[in-house]
Amino acid sequence: MIDVYDMALAGLLHDIGKLMQRAEVDIPKSIYESRCPVYQSRISHLHVMWTEHFFKLLAEHDPWWQEIANLAASHHKPEAYANAADSEKYWLIQCLILGDRVSSMWDRAPDDEEIQRGAYKCKPLSSIFTDVCLGGKNSKKNAYRICAKSPLDDSAFPLELGTKKRLGGFIS
Repeated sequence: MIDVYDMALAGLLHDIGKLMQRAEVDIPKSIYESRCPVYQSRISHLHVMWTEHFFKLLAEHDPWWQEIANLAASHHKPEAYANAADSEKYWLIQCLILGDRVSSMWDRAPDDEEIQRGAYKCKPLSSIFTDVCLGGKNSKKNAYRICAKSPLDDSAFPLELGTKKRLGGFIS
């Protein structure tokens, strides 16, 4: 049975596949396509395939990890995890879906829904630390550059949005 900590873990890792997808980690997609919803006759939300792959080694021999993997990878296609007849699992996946929707509304501008196919790879990843306020003035919005990481530069540190920098600066 899933408890609140298991749910938190699934919620924390449900979009881990987005990082792997952006990094173009090679996976056997045909194995995981059943997790993806279909929209306008095309499979969508492909990152869930990478999310499930992320858990593969852990879940292979451990039913607990398999349950976490199933929950996390089904957040765009809940029927892959449970239907309304299985009330406990159904409410777990509904909580994860609602949390995902609230979270995506926080960091997504209204025009993000209309971005071109594949453009997500060019969008800088926002730093969550700019939303942390410890009593002082709120920080400016920062994001990570899209560039190859190098141990000789500061590419691991976010820049203020709009900053132009050599190695993959921002367009905004």
